[in-house]
This record gives sequence, C-alpha cells and structure tokens, in this order.
Amino acid sequence: MAVTIFNKYGLNLYALNIFLLISTALIISIIDLKTLLISNFFLIIFLLLSIYPIILNNSLKDNFYGSLLMFLFFLIILFIFPGSFGGGDLKLATLIGLVLGLKLSLVALETSLISGALLGTIYAFWKKKSLRIKIAFAPFLTLGLIVAWLYGQDLILIYYKVVF
Repeated sequence: MAVTIFNKYGLNLYALNIFLLISTALIISIIDLKTLLISNFFLIIFLLLSIYPIILNNSLKDNFYGSLLMFLFFLIILFIFPGSFGGGDLKLATLIGLVLGLKLSLVALETSLISGALLGTIYAFWKKKSLRIKIAFAPFLTLGLIVAWLYGQDLILIYYKVVF
C-alpha cells in the first residue's frame, strides 16, 4: 500500500497522511471483521488525520457535501432497512465522505456497495444462509476509500467519456 501511495503522490507529507488514513481505515476494518464493532477511538484518529488533506486542498465545502452525501445515504438505508448497517458504519462512511469530497465519495460509495453486495451474496450462498446475514461492512468502506483515493479521478474521467 505504501509503495502504491508514494508512487502516485510522491514522497511527501500529503502521501504520508494518506497512508496513515488508509492504515487507520484498515485497522478499523480488521476490528470490525473480528467483532462487528467500530471503535470510536480509531474514528477520532481518522477524523484528526483528515484535517490536513482538507486544509491542504482548501475544499471544506466539497468535503462537507461528501460527508453529507455519505451520512444521508446510510441514514436513509438504516430507516428503510433497520439493522442493515451499524452506527459505526454510518460514522465511518461520514468520515470517508468528509475526507474525500463529493465526487470521490460517489466512487467510494459505489465501490463499497457493489463489492459488499457481491461478496455478501457469495458468502451467504457459501454458508447456505439467507441474504439477511450480518457481515462487517467497514472492509468494503475501506476498499471504497482506497479505490477512490488511488483511482477515483481516473474512474470519473472514464465515466464521463462513456456517458457523454
């Protein structure tokens, strides 16, 4: 992960910050896989690490909209399908939206939902259980974060070329 980040962004403080953010998200994911809980302690670390990229990119409004998108999407899903996600997933998604901004949040959201649905369905069939099984969603949010940060702009450009 470090090599990929440093190849894309160079060897600087911004790249180090991205590496630490993604590492924190990976820690959150591993804990969620083992316990189905997301620690507020690591969410606070994630939030504190998010301050530098937001200030550096001077994009507070865009970051707010990304955070709002993620928060509202998961909140609406929680109201429609109670118990589908946990409160920790809602908080993590909101923080991911905050650090990515609106456009990249859309990439992260789509990546996490598609990968979560595919792997969740495969897992349910493999375990011969119903599709209402509980699985950790933080790993899929983290995958969305990684894809959006490393390849989000490229994916958005491909989308624009295909659609327009």
